[in-house]
Amino acid sequence: MRAVDTNFYLLRELLLCDECGSKMWGRTFKNYHKSESFYFCKSAHDNYRNKNTKPKKKCGLGNLPLKPIENIVWNTVLDVLEKSNLFKDEVKTQITSDTLSMDDQKLNIETMRKSIGRNKSKIAKEVG
Repeated sequence: MRAVDTNFYLLRELLLCDECGSKMWGRTFKNYHKSESFYFCKSAHDNYRNKNTKPKKKCGLGNLPLKPIENIVWNTVLDVLEKSNLFKDEVKTQITSDTLSMDDQKLNIETMRKSIGRNKSKIAKEVG
């Protein structure tokens, strides 16, 4: 009988597989010298374990290292928490100020979208 995994996986069942859309689970392998933690696609895992049956979803995604993914999430959370008052003050200023034109507001929104895109690219590089 398999031992129950008592490790905490921050993003278990929150991450979705980019290949098939299934939830990602966490696992840690331990050997004599070190332990290695990673996220894996539940669908790909089920397909591997049930080789003789037709897969419900086709997925060939391998394991994703846990540390880089969780580091990105934690750093982003900390960054948001550190800057949340700045963001709130900025929104408040923009709402109460009539000096920002519609064009300026569109430019600000576009700048924020680009920033989001850069963050997505960073995540993709760290993961893949």
